Amino acid sequence: MAFAVPGRAASLDAEGSEVLGKRLPDWGALHFVDAPVHRKPSDYKGKVVLIRFWTDQCPFCRGSAPVLSRWGDEYRDQGLVVIDIYHPKPPHAVSDDQVRAYAKRIGMRGTLAVDASWSALDKLWLRGQDREFTSASLLVDREGIVRAVHRGGYLSQDGSDDDRRQAQAFEHSLRMLMTNDRM
Repeated sequence: MAFAVPGRAASLDAEGSEVLGKRLPDWGALHFVDAPVHRKPSDYKGKVVLIRFWTDQCPFCRGSAPVLSRWGDEYRDQGLVVIDIYHPKPPHAVSDDQVRAYAKRIGMRGTLAVDASWSALDKLWLRGQDREFTSASLLVDREGIVRAVHRGGYLSQDGSDDDRRQAQAFEHSLRMLMTNDRM
């Protein structure tokens, strides 16, 4: 997990540090399940945005869903938006109803979006690199700057000691953004 503070970047894990402190790139033709179906990152200016890439067969995504839902519930009134971006493995077209059903089955309750071609996943996370996980999470401040990155795997208290440590650090970054407006 990597996180940034204004003026400098800090990291528990170097993976993802190249996006820290930078404006969230345009995610292109990302399709949102509910209207409006096309949105831009700039539509969320003034909100803290937590983006989680997920798939329907991912045990890490299933294990992370409860904590993402809890954070969404806890901070919604303070301006947090959780965007759960489904990316089918392998990349292929899926219907909105399929994505809703997959999300319900594993407990994803955020704003649903679909990245059937993995183009947003590549722009925001993979960036042409061979990464261990595609189930990454990005935390974006109210000005559109990426402030924390979780490289994937469990974003919960499940998993290894390292998973728990990274989840705690990500949650600390979220709490800092929600209480201080900036990290």
